Amino acid sequence: MYRASAYEHGFEFMFDEKQILDTIFLYLEPTEEFESLNLEEECDVPFFTSLKEAQAKGARNNWPTDTGKADFLGIVREWIRFRFEGHTVHYEFHKGKLAMVTLSSAQD
Repeated sequence: MYRASAYEHGFEFMFDEKQILDTIFLYLEPTEEFESLNLEEECDVPFFTSLKEAQAKGARNNWPTDTGKADFLGIVREWIRFRFEGHTVHYEFHKGKLAMVTLSSAQD
């Protein structure tokens, strides 16, 4: 597995051992390594302003959904993951604001 990172543009690609793209990380909140993604660029991923908005969209569309809360190194994040055929979209919210989106191929 290896990664290709665009630190100054706020995204990272992760490839599996067969060099097939497996995961895309979109950083909407800057980190120590990554600048935030430029939301003025064209992107086909919906960005939600809140967890509540994401939950409502999932409910309206009957998307299979998982939700939770995680405390990682003292940073509490709420999250929601939508499961689709072939992929998942995982949204992380920090202090009520969208911080990161992860697009992953579905695990068999």
